[in-house]
Amino acid sequence: MDEALPCAGLRVVDLSQGMAGPNCGMQFAAYGAEVIKIEPPDGDWVRRLGRMYEDHSALSLAVNRGKRSIALDLKKPEAVEIVRKLVASADVLLENNRPGVAERLGLGWKQMSALNPKLIYVSMTGFGQTGPYAQRVSTDTIGQACSGMMSLTRDGEGKPMKIGFLVIDAVASLYAFQAATMALLQRQKTGRGRYVDASLMDAATALIGYKFIETALEGDNPQPLNVPAGNYRTKDGWISITMMREAQFVDICKVLGLEEVPKDPRFDSFKTRAANAREVTAILADRIRTDTTANWLKKMQDADVLASPIHSLSDVANDEHIVATGRMARYEQPGVGTLTMPALPGSAPIQDGPRSPAPAIGAQTRDILAELGYAGSDIERLIARRIAVAK
Repeated sequence: MDEALPCAGLRVVDLSQGMAGPNCGMQFAAYGAEVIKIEPPDGDWVRRLGRMYEDHSALSLAVNRGKRSIALDLKKPEAVEIVRKLVASADVLLENNRPGVAERLGLGWKQMSALNPKLIYVSMTGFGQTGPYAQRVSTDTIGQACSGMMSLTRDGEGKPMKIGFLVIDAVASLYAFQAATMALLQRQKTGRGRYVDASLMDAATALIGYKFIETALEGDNPQPLNVPAGNYRTKDGWISITMMREAQFVDICKVLGLEEVPKDPRFDSFKTRAANAREVTAILADRIRTDTTANWLKKMQDADVLASPIHSLSDVANDEHIVATGRMARYEQPGVGTLTMPALPGSAPIQDGPRSPAPAIGAQTRDILAELGYAGSDIERLIARRIAVAK
């Protein structure tokens, strides 16, 4: 244990599956907590989401790194009793069952807080514990759709578009980690634990919070903020250009050799450019297609224009800035090979990857049971009866 890490000495029991809950647990692990992942005998379902590498998907490798795994069949009372023993000495419990499921298992908030009054209990669901949608199943895609987020990104024909990664799950995990750490801070003052109700819907709407203010003031079709900011095809790739102030549009046009465009009354302000978005965007697009990404980027950076090439993820992993600042680490995942992992924002540069790679299903089952005081013969009996599963 690295005592210098801020969460060193904390125990987190992670009963969650998927992405949002486990990613919250991974953050605790990255900051030094002992995170014990409790999963079903056949493993967290996220292990099978996509192409498999040993008994992991890429997503499982990301969100379960740094943890220890014990596999239990929670349909059996003896398995539930093992969880209770773990929770008795835990600081945080993470779960993402539908409302009422944990209670029926005997692992609900009231039951666990009676066992451990200092426990921070984090429930992650699609829509929270109450309300008309509480029992609905949700996913990242549902969260993007139901929250209004999809309506904010549309293709050229106006079709709502899904963001191409699990943005709501990721953000929900960040908000849950924030709420849990704040609860731990509050516990230092009160000596008591608390319940944290975190949901994908809350996370999604919080992330786009300013858009609700904008909608209240301007309706569902507000004026675009900074036309003609956007992505443009070059002779050999793509470049993204943006602006925040009027003078920056003049700078862009100067770099492009279009000095007369900002003088045109159709394009002389954010308001007029928004009203004539197709026309001004077409003028820039025609010009940008005439040269390479590298040449445009050099000219724009020299003029302090806000621009970037549109990188692939491989480009990012090998980018000279990322490498020089230690924000990526390459590490070995047993049975899989060399992986690349980004640092958590605000953390120290990564030297050697996670404290431990993502575990196989039940990789630490025997060790954890022994630490709880189970004798070797009892451990083997539990495994033989499939109450517990060991790798």
